[in-house]
Amino acid sequence: MGFFAYYFRMPGKVLGLGAFAAIQVILAPFANAESVMPCSPEQYYPPETQAEVVELKSRLNEDIRLTFEASERDMAMELMCRGAAAGIAEAEFILGLGSAEGAFGIDKDEKQARYWLKRAADKSHAKAQYALSILYLNARGGAMLVPAGMQLLISAARASIPDAQYELACEYVFGRYIENSTNEAIEWAQRAEKQGHRDAGDLVKKLRKYRGY
Repeated sequence: MGFFAYYFRMPGKVLGLGAFAAIQVILAPFANAESVMPCSPEQYYPPETQAEVVELKSRLNEDIRLTFEASERDMAMELMCRGAAAGIAEAEFILGLGSAEGAFGIDKDEKQARYWLKRAADKSHAKAQYALSILYLNARGGAMLVPAGMQLLISAARASIPDAQYELACEYVFGRYIENSTNEAIEWAQRAEKQGHRDAGDLVKKLRKYRGY
């Protein structure tokens, strides 16, 4: 299991769709990382054969746990950029998160964040779908992005991302972008609760109390 796969197992507290709260919890240890180099994947030659792609994926999985230590960040960035240039979804996802939060030595840039997260999301990377849904649903003047944002959120929830399941439950409660449904809210909150989401259990209790059972 890769470094980020490990961290993204952990339930994060999501304070509605107004913030990247869960992601910020994960990125907090790297928030003050020194800038190492701009990430420009086009300057790296992507792998040319399938065997090279497999090898690079293996390196990403094995090395990422160590590569963001101070002495290894240059190597980490090269791995991420080469992986992204090769179209490896996990690398695109990590670059998208870095761009969204200004972490890992990457300048904060929402346009770049959307670009990399969309590339990963288009490959059915569920955590990228969730992260991109948050960006879309909170974009200023982004009403046109709402349908895509909701579809991404639903896809991530169906892929068993607990934070996405909890957010979808909240959407069914408040009805911002989807029709209110207490039954659907309870269903998705229960799914998140079963995966250890620390706020989902409270939501289930409140909804059941509201329904009178």
